[in-house]
Amino acid sequence: MTKWTTYLLTITFLLCWQTNKAQADTVANSKKYKKSYTNEFFVSGGYSYSKFNFLDAGVRYYHWKNDGQTIMAFAGPALGCEFSVAEKEQIYIPYIGWQGQLILLAYGLRAEYVIQKEKQVLAFTPEVGFSLFEVLRITGGYRFRLDKSDPMRINDFRVSVIAAFPLSFLKPDAPE
Repeated sequence: MTKWTTYLLTITFLLCWQTNKAQADTVANSKKYKKSYTNEFFVSGGYSYSKFNFLDAGVRYYHWKNDGQTIMAFAGPALGCEFSVAEKEQIYIPYIGWQGQLILLAYGLRAEYVIQKEKQVLAFTPEVGFSLFEVLRITGGYRFRLDKSDPMRINDFRVSVIAAFPLSFLKPDAPE
């Protein structure tokens, strides 16, 4: 493992641990807001590149305190699937992961199962990048395969641009 990869994995782990630690505080009595916590689902779509072009579709869930500051640092689970574009044999990459942001820094770690006809490979991808309140997310990372062989050559750098839409925007405002 290269020195750069070790640093990337260490930073990703520390950011995930710190954000999870910050969310562990369940005592919140905010008089400014009606609810002490917000649960938010996002529907997302985007583009990613890692030797092949992929379209990404998924959902994200975040749970944060309504203290006016937590919006700058939050994390939650994400799941979805990437679909290859313009390949002779279609490649599907269903994934589940943990991602979030710290101010404008996006981070995440995904477990992926790459499927192409008779070939399957289990992989994981740590990623870091830029996030604008999870509505726009631009990240880069490295896809590591967990199998000894790599028949689809997926072990490579990955870049993605994801746009997300919060489902709370579809709900009507509650009367005051």
